[in-house]
Amino acid sequence: MTKPEQKSAMTKIIPPLVAHRGASHVAPENTLPAYRRAFLEGADSVEGDFWLTADDQIVCIHDPTTKRTAPHQPVMDIRTSRLKELEHIDVGLWKSTAYRGTPIPELTEILNELPAGMKLYVEIKQNTPKIIDAMLLAAQRSSINLSQLCLISFSEEIIQRAKQRNPWLTAYLLHSLKPQIWNLPAKNYLQKIIARAVASGADGLDLGSGPLIDRWFVDSIRQAGLEFHVWTVNNADEALRYIELGVDSITTDRPQGLRLEITERLGRL
Repeated sequence: MTKPEQKSAMTKIIPPLVAHRGASHVAPENTLPAYRRAFLEGADSVEGDFWLTADDQIVCIHDPTTKRTAPHQPVMDIRTSRLKELEHIDVGLWKSTAYRGTPIPELTEILNELPAGMKLYVEIKQNTPKIIDAMLLAAQRSSINLSQLCLISFSEEIIQRAKQRNPWLTAYLLHSLKPQIWNLPAKNYLQKIIARAVASGADGLDLGSGPLIDRWFVDSIRQAGLEFHVWTVNNADEALRYIELGVDSITTDRPQGLRLEITERLGRL
């Protein structure tokens, strides 16, 4: 096998890498600079967190308030603030002075910069039906194809609402895998997660990385007709374990670095 053929074979093995909140290892999370950096780093998809403002506009920020990513500024609650009130909040300076003045982006701004063929994983943070309608409206107003949009949520109600509004929209149920919360034996707990995903109409499960994800669990997910995705993975050992299990995508803070490390490791196997 020639060297180019070896590279092609390895590329097929590596599943899509999703940039978590953009390339958040170097740029401020959930901002246009983070997404632009992810595009440059060759991420297959990007992921972000979204809230609805008081005037029904969708913006990209992880927390319900600006306290963590806009320190030393007035604390604003996204849910009770109008878009214009959020325009001058600086969510870049906390990361580096190089990002001073970086604003909270709107969903439409990210969609308008999304490269052709790349997906945006939209994590809906609010359990309110209005945000689904606003998201679909933003997609219609942009130049993207609906296949480039993937909704992810911890809420079964949000998944159900999204599928009712548009059955063609891809949607994954998020779960962080903490069996102690439900006080169930591990297998019963995992079976319950799968049942919740199926009942919600989700296309797959997007799971927090951890030891509970094993061959039995992945096989059970597949038998239920669901896809299997995982977050947040930043080292090659962990990524290779999920690749061996047949993961459909890996969400990571460092898409370029992780891809290089996986490729190097696969080349030595």
